[in-house]
Amino acid sequence: MIHVKFMAGVRREGRGVVTVSIIGLMRGPQARRVVPKKVRRRAGRLLAGGVALVALVGASGAGAPAHASIVPSPSPVTLASVLPSPWAPGPNAPTAERPVKPGASVSTIGATSPLEQRLDEAAHAVSVLGLSGSPAVRGAYAGVSLTADRSGLDLWLTAAAPALTQAAAAFVSPDLMHVHPAQLSYEVLDALTTRVAGDVPALEAAGVYVTNAGPNEDRNVVLIGVRDLTPAKAATVHARYGDAAAAVAGTGAGAVSRQADSEPWWGGDVIGNDRAEGLCTLGPSFIKSDGSRYSMTAGHCFSQGSNLTNNYVYLGTVTGRYPYDGQVDAEIMPVDAQNFDYRTDTTAAMQSGARNASRNSLVCKSGIRTNEVCDLQVTALNQMVRDEYGTFLHQDLANKNDLATGPGDSGGPVYTANSDGTITIAGMTANAILPYSYCDRCSKQVSFTEYTYLAAGFGVSIL
Repeated sequence: MIHVKFMAGVRREGRGVVTVSIIGLMRGPQARRVVPKKVRRRAGRLLAGGVALVALVGASGAGAPAHASIVPSPSPVTLASVLPSPWAPGPNAPTAERPVKPGASVSTIGATSPLEQRLDEAAHAVSVLGLSGSPAVRGAYAGVSLTADRSGLDLWLTAAAPALTQAAAAFVSPDLMHVHPAQLSYEVLDALTTRVAGDVPALEAAGVYVTNAGPNEDRNVVLIGVRDLTPAKAATVHARYGDAAAAVAGTGAGAVSRQADSEPWWGGDVIGNDRAEGLCTLGPSFIKSDGSRYSMTAGHCFSQGSNLTNNYVYLGTVTGRYPYDGQVDAEIMPVDAQNFDYRTDTTAAMQSGARNASRNSLVCKSGIRTNEVCDLQVTALNQMVRDEYGTFLHQDLANKNDLATGPGDSGGPVYTANSDGTITIAGMTANAILPYSYCDRCSKQVSFTEYTYLAAGFGVSIL
């Protein structure tokens, strides 16, 4: 009897056509007789249920009969000829010449190249086998990834594993594979991640607030995201897990986001208020000489005394505000702030000082509408700017030959990105500058209030 296990790799090509990667397929007529029946039944269920991505992997030794001869490399099989007639392509099946609907257009925005698709399929096949293969294969597998430029495949192994490299070779040539040595298998790192999840209460009791954790192939460790990371907290993590884990600033995806943040609040958060005055972006974090912490946003966003919220959670109350016209476009609120600002929806960077921008320098801005936009060239300093909200002073102008800002970005941090991963605050987004493009009140040019005037106006400094 042939042992067959379903994994990931069956790909639905279209109505009635499925491609299956079978790893460890047996040689000989017995395999050709038996396996297609199993494949046919499984493929029929996949198509009937509308499942788009599943995989089939044959036995790699465990459970196979003693006389079986195993082929350890994947073998792509197209099943158009063996599927039952109900699953055959019908006369109305979409084709390249005739799209799904007459006159419909097909978008190719964000489409990956054929090479990237093959690399992704190779990485998928390797990870499936590495996580569910024989004990020897699982012990050797330490991770797989496309290279940073998506031109090759990085594979980490603790020992030689021909089955894994052959799994990749079914999709890409060997010269595109880069094998790196590792000490810990992915199975070990995954188990340690589960252990960290169970240790969260104990770590928090020790003053270590874990935001995220997971295997990192490059470093061959579990990276543990820690909010407000200090050397003492990093030492606590190392004492518990040794060299198998490393503490990093807790800014990883899945920890928190600008849409649903929590105390301590970070710049770049989505903010609304109890008066339905719209949405803006929370600005950088500041501190006064008495140690009290504050955040700002654009003065045209909310009225004096309004209560600000993030995802319906109270954040702070506007207590200071410049006159609506003829001054600086800024307002301030006492907030349990921290010296981090969201650069994207889920990743942040630590504030490392503040400095006004120079003309022709490049800055980035973060906002809830356009996310992070970098390579904005500063074209003018300390300008008076008139917009639909009024006349405001001390604003710099920056532009880009692309979308720079849009409604909702007001109040967000403007900064320069440093090589050490920190950011230096240059100011706070004020508004989009005419002419609008891309959307209503979107523009290639943005105005932002200089840091110096934000700090001096409210008697604060950067946190």
